[in-house]
Amino acid sequence: MAIKLLLVEDNSGDIELIKYYIEEIEGLDIELTYVKSLDDAVGCFKETSFDLIFTDLNLPDSSGENTVIKLLDNVNDVPIVVLTGMDSYELGMNLLKKGIHDFITKEDLNSRILFKTIYYVIEKNKMLKTIQTLAYKDSLTGLYNRAGFVKILNTRLDAILDNSIALIYFDLDSFKIINDVFGHTFGDIVISEFAKKVQEILNDEHVFARMDGDEFVILIQSMTANKEAEGIVAQLFSTFCEPITIHEQLIKISLSVGVSLYPQHADNAEDLIKFADIAMYKAKEKKGYSQEFFSNEMINGLEYRFMLNTEIHHALENDEFSLVYQPIIDTRTNRIYSVEALLRWNNKKYGHISPVVFIPLTEFSHEIVPIGIWVLSEACNTIKLLNDSYNQSIALSVNVSPIQIQEDDFIESVIQVIKNSQMDMTKLTLEITENISFTNDSLTIDKLTILRNNGILIAVDDFGTGYASFNRLNSNLLSEIKIDKSFIQSDMLYKSSLVTDIIRMGQNLELDVVAEGIETKQQLEYLIANDCHLIQGYLFSKPLSFEDLKIFITNYG
Repeated sequence: MAIKLLLVEDNSGDIELIKYYIEEIEGLDIELTYVKSLDDAVGCFKETSFDLIFTDLNLPDSSGENTVIKLLDNVNDVPIVVLTGMDSYELGMNLLKKGIHDFITKEDLNSRILFKTIYYVIEKNKMLKTIQTLAYKDSLTGLYNRAGFVKILNTRLDAILDNSIALIYFDLDSFKIINDVFGHTFGDIVISEFAKKVQEILNDEHVFARMDGDEFVILIQSMTANKEAEGIVAQLFSTFCEPITIHEQLIKISLSVGVSLYPQHADNAEDLIKFADIAMYKAKEKKGYSQEFFSNEMINGLEYRFMLNTEIHHALENDEFSLVYQPIIDTRTNRIYSVEALLRWNNKKYGHISPVVFIPLTEFSHEIVPIGIWVLSEACNTIKLLNDSYNQSIALSVNVSPIQIQEDDFIESVIQVIKNSQMDMTKLTLEITENISFTNDSLTIDKLTILRNNGILIAVDDFGTGYASFNRLNSNLLSEIKIDKSFIQSDMLYKSSLVTDIIRMGQNLELDVVAEGIETKQQLEYLIANDCHLIQGYLFSKPLSFEDLKIFITNYG
């Protein structure tokens, strides 16, 4: 074992004695350097690295415990052994508590003690570094874990001068679905490969950590941390805007990003991390590839959602819900193909609440189960009445939450509602999320298959925003896919083949393809030119109340 040993000692006799004992040691290749003052030791450390330090307490420029304290402040993680003429148990214990590795009185020193001490301290230090690695590093990615990151952030905050700090907190949208589809082993591979791609964006000054699961954070410390954060977020979005290939599987990764700043938002590690996390969840409301800088209004928003969570429990019994209906037009016949029922909430205390806010609350509280049945019943009764009154055959689409499908009586409840309304089952489409359509949950698929066999149609809503793999679409189960409006309204509509690929895929699988969010004639013309004729969006109609829908049907009839 080759060891670089630094001896800090001003007594020439003691130096010669230690050199003598070292020469007697067999099995250790020791390269000895000695200096006679603390300043010389610190300076020596700036020029070379050492495996171990032996030091006397009393030096020309330092004495007692201060010698150890100053050394510990300057030599990083190098183990320190104190050699002293003072035989004091109390002193030895105090020094061990401050961070030295061992304590030897000079009168006890010999070659055997020296060998045992050197070997013991070196091995102990290796073990401590291993333990620290386990405590502060993520075993999958090799990044800092939460504990390691918090330690570094606290150190940076303690030593910060004129610089500012930005925390970029982000996670992978719908990562759970990748685990559900391919299993956790493949999910671990995705996390590992994702982390490697992010590291390619960063430099040595940035601190990158895996906080938990699919959540990551980047620490930027500089005079322009705010601007640097914006640049890194832009690079993240650019890197993952297109699907990446992992083990020959095409994986689409979208990110939601929150940013907090020191000293603008917080002056301590706990709040900086918490505020960046809150900003990230605010960004999630925009559905992927979005970022938010923290603001104090977000705290008020959290309180607001807490209040809404209480209100949602009574919304149904207080008759606060209503439905609006957005038509889907078939451009080949210029007639109404179907209407999608959309839930609205007008709370007595807070007024109109956005679905982006209240739908997650209904799912979290499981209020979505009775609310979902109410939506289905109300919509079926309404469309049955309209079709009978206007001699129409308009179909109906209703969104179904994964929480509803998990209920034991889901099938019976749906079929009973349709029977009660006397609506034609073949005129009802249940819209499920893209994530459900790719799940490996056989029970979920079995339930949807039973409904499909009863004539009810199944559509994938917001296609392309979750986990997308064309060859995994279950064409035996599905009847329709709906292209998410983010692809239609993006500048990439005319530059990327993604939308046309979805249209062709749907046609090949004999599925209807609906384009959502059509707002301009240019978008409409592009879709018609690419053989997509089922159109939904404000270009034709916004979501309509029952009375306005009757007028629309009359005009389009």
